[in-house]
Amino acid sequence: GCGGSLTNLVSFGLRAISTRKSGMRFFLALDEADCWIRPQRAAAFYGVIRDLVSRTQGGMQALVVSHHALEVFPANVTVVRLSKSPGGKMRSDLMANQTWSNDEVQGIRSLRLIDFASAEDVTIPLGPGVTVITGENNIGKSRFMQALRAVFYGESSDGDIRHGAKSAQVE
Repeated sequence: GCGGSLTNLVSFGLRAISTRKSGMRFFLALDEADCWIRPQRAAAFYGVIRDLVSRTQGGMQALVVSHHALEVFPANVTVVRLSKSPGGKMRSDLMANQTWSNDEVQGIRSLRLIDFASAEDVTIPLGPGVTVITGENNIGKSRFMQALRAVFYGESSDGDIRHGAKSAQVE
């Protein structure tokens, strides 16, 4: 609309290039702010992400947090929907899945949060290529990004521990 889509694509492209050129990691994590575009442009945007990740030699994985509806995501991406059970516990439902070709392909297979923020114990499966986490606002989607920052950058605090728990775990 006002340049946000183009900015997000350029930003994603630059991140992908620097990630690959670093030779150290092949995993990108994009939170909702990185993917904030009009719903009518979402399918094309996620298609670009999928295509770029799939064309990367040696493989690349992307985890994307999105507020968009399930219908906008292109084929060949893994989609996990977060929701709350009737008791208020966070749960994940696999809506679309890309399977790993074999056990020798490198990549992160899942991400599990135990007593981390609002997540009592929830696991999201990650597919090869692009995995999208979607769900209602304030359901806890961005907590997975926060958990990755805690593990990889040491950005954690006591506020990451679920109320009433003694510790939090990220697996």
